[in-house]
Amino acid sequence: PAVMLQGEIDHYNRIGGQWRIVVKNATIRLRTVVESDNGLDGISKRYRHVLDWRGDACNQTFSKFGLNNSDDEKIIGKIQILA
Repeated sequence: PAVMLQGEIDHYNRIGGQWRIVVKNATIRLRTVVESDNGLDGISKRYRHVLDWRGDACNQTFSKFGLNNSDDEKIIGKIQILA
């Protein structure tokens, strides 16, 4: 996912074949993917993709969308998610 939603689940129920989740006081964080290596040299060197929530790459992504990484986007009240 491009963002992480974190909050308190107020209640949930099933509508048809989908879940309806009501979340209170949610916080949204953007996610970026950073390439990291294992620190070895030569043929043993391997790269992997790591999720980064607070690093420099995440700061660049936040500023591209006009957001400040130090302040997560807070949603006061309730939101409904249909999944």
